[in-house]
Amino acid sequence: MQKKILVVSRHFWPEYTRLYDLCEKLVSFGFRVDVLCGQPSGEDGEFMKGYNSFKVRRETHQKLNIYRTIDVKKGNFSHIRMFLDYLAFPLMSLRVTKKLEENRYDAVLIYQQSPVMMCSPGLAVAKKRNIPAYIYAAELWPERVLLDLDVQSSLFRKFLYRLSMHYYREASKVIVTSSEMRRYFAEHLGMTDQELPVVTDFPDAFYEEDQIDDTLLDKLAGCFTLLIPGDFREQLSVETIIKTAEKIRGSNVNNIRFVVIGTGQKIGQLRKRVRQQMLDDQFYFEGKVPDKEIGKYLHVTDIITAFVKPEKISEYTMPHEIINYLAAGKPIAASLSGMVRELIRRAGCGFTTEPEDAAGMYSSIMKIYRMSEEERLQMGQKALDCRQAHFSREASAQKIAWILAGEEIENTDPDTSSIRRIETM
Repeated sequence: MQKKILVVSRHFWPEYTRLYDLCEKLVSFGFRVDVLCGQPSGEDGEFMKGYNSFKVRRETHQKLNIYRTIDVKKGNFSHIRMFLDYLAFPLMSLRVTKKLEENRYDAVLIYQQSPVMMCSPGLAVAKKRNIPAYIYAAELWPERVLLDLDVQSSLFRKFLYRLSMHYYREASKVIVTSSEMRRYFAEHLGMTDQELPVVTDFPDAFYEEDQIDDTLLDKLAGCFTLLIPGDFREQLSVETIIKTAEKIRGSNVNNIRFVVIGTGQKIGQLRKRVRQQMLDDQFYFEGKVPDKEIGKYLHVTDIITAFVKPEKISEYTMPHEIINYLAAGKPIAASLSGMVRELIRRAGCGFTTEPEDAAGMYSSIMKIYRMSEEERLQMGQKALDCRQAHFSREASAQKIAWILAGEEIENTDPDTSSIRRIETM
């Protein structure tokens, strides 16, 4: 008999989301999939064409039945807008949830990103129908919000912790993305390995696309390009980038260029510091780049870089940004902490240093710079091999399907089970 699944997510098609890829796979495996989500927003924070706060409550796309809630625009992504966005989905979905409770679902899959409160409607349907609810913890709360907003109040931190643990406790199982995340939940919630199946994350499709743009090729002709995608938001270490650029300038190497794609407060700070230190000739700021155009920047990239501040969350999760970088098939130079450092070392696809280690980043970049083109291509291929071996879209979808069907999966994590935080390299 065909299993009927309700998938709950704040974001869904036509926004790009990895969840859409997963849902397509579930349909191909024979599941009937309904999706409860909000209104789709563009990268400018405005609703996509044809959508608004109230319009389009139900639609069908590629055999997926999509139910949308009343929603609010993200607008300029201010803290006030972010707060309203956090509240909108769990509150506005209540009316739709009441209708969905009448459907005979076999299970609920909650694709949990920020905020953790988005789990509410899925848990409500599962409780009403007395069916299992599985939370796929794509983001770890409260660690994620504590990092993004730099929360200092101990009282508020304690409130966020208790709130987050409440939602996780309500799930039949919490699907985690690494063995270290499983350890986190086991310690904080007392959950067993069987209640914490490991399903690794997988890359965004647009990081696997190679595009040729003649204008960009002409602009960077003769340059050795270091790409800073700007994906790490508040964790981007501006001063480490500046100090690394200064070391490169002091080495009399004149053809290395930093290409920065993205916007936000940290990118604005980086622009300002570049001007102050008179490093303008080493940087190209491309602004916000649509997802579908990432490929043309990857085509001209020699090294993908990650300049990240120390962060506790990296002890438990594999940054999704790094999985994307592996999928791009380029050498990686990164200053960050956590399990990812050992993964890159083992794969042989780049070099890593401690967070905020400008001297180490300079050394890593220059090692790759001095390699032959063939050696860099081999390093990029090792990145692709690592992505395929450990972060496969197909393998992850199959594991999710088994869980939804009520089957037990082999609860080991060959990708990260032996990876622990390392202090030196």
